[in-house]
Amino acid sequence: PIKDLTVNGKTYLKGSLLKAPLGDWKNLTEVFTPQDKVTYQSVNFSKSHMYLSTLENVNPKVYRDGQAFPVPNVGDASVAAVDRYSDRVLINFQNPLTPPSFYEWGANKITKIKS
Repeated sequence: PIKDLTVNGKTYLKGSLLKAPLGDWKNLTEVFTPQDKVTYQSVNFSKSHMYLSTLENVNPKVYRDGQAFPVPNVGDASVAAVDRYSDRVLINFQNPLTPPSFYEWGANKITKIKS
């Protein structure tokens, strides 16, 4: 929400990311709660997963269902492409020591595609 929101006695902070079943907007679940120096940038969906891009102390991070994409602490990670009909997702990563690189984040492994 763009301002604090109270539904059924529960208050959700401004900047939270919420989800609800279709047609039941009062049954909200919090997906992301803003924290000091942490905000979300975008959310993407594949067939089975949700990908959340955040800024944490100015460092971009990408999460799949709450699991962080394993990159060094400093760098720019972002969702480059999502196939909504499968679970194929491409992640872009770069930092001052790493040229722009693409990774496919599959079910059980991460494969570097291009650097």
